[in-house]
Amino acid sequence: WLVPKKERAIVEVAFGLILHPASPLLGPRGQDDAWSFNSAHQAAEPWAQRNMYRLCSDVPSDLRVVTQLCWIREFSTWVINKGYLFPVPKADFDALVVQFVRTQLLGDFRADLFAWIRDDRLKASYVSFEVDVRLYSPAEEALRYKELWNEYIDAYNAQASRFARGAWHSSALWGLAESQSYLVSSTLETLLVLGIVAFMGMLVFTR
Repeated sequence: WLVPKKERAIVEVAFGLILHPASPLLGPRGQDDAWSFNSAHQAAEPWAQRNMYRLCSDVPSDLRVVTQLCWIREFSTWVINKGYLFPVPKADFDALVVQFVRTQLLGDFRADLFAWIRDDRLKASYVSFEVDVRLYSPAEEALRYKELWNEYIDAYNAQASRFARGAWHSSALWGLAESQSYLVSSTLETLLVLGIVAFMGMLVFTR
């Protein structure tokens, strides 16, 4: 790998959450303003389990994933070791997931940090990928890389069952790159305006 571990970006993919981008940026902001659960997401459905598993197992090489914290892959190993088949039957899923997330680790982290459990039912979750891309990459390079994730997640959502669609990705890398692009764009616009003002001033004083 080319990028030292401490400099690598993290990309996270969420299942079962709907973002509300129109929520207020300033002032009080509650959970209901920022996101909500996607009622169409039914992780207990066997095809949903397969889809989420494949999102982690079929990552293309051009995404440069170094390591991943994918609860559904670890869950599949855990249930098989307990004598179940994977995907597990819908009727057994939530009880097993609750037991899994409350007792297991993903890397150095508690598994329950990757899941939203409500009334002993998995409502949403996310998986995490450490990638061989610098967190502080130049904006143009980072945004080109983001487009690869756009394509991968779009392809996933297009082929996933209706119980597992709606996945989306997020990374601090995207935010930093977009901030850089905005600052550059704003600076160029400001310089253009100043240039026009200076030119107009020159015309006035040379009449």
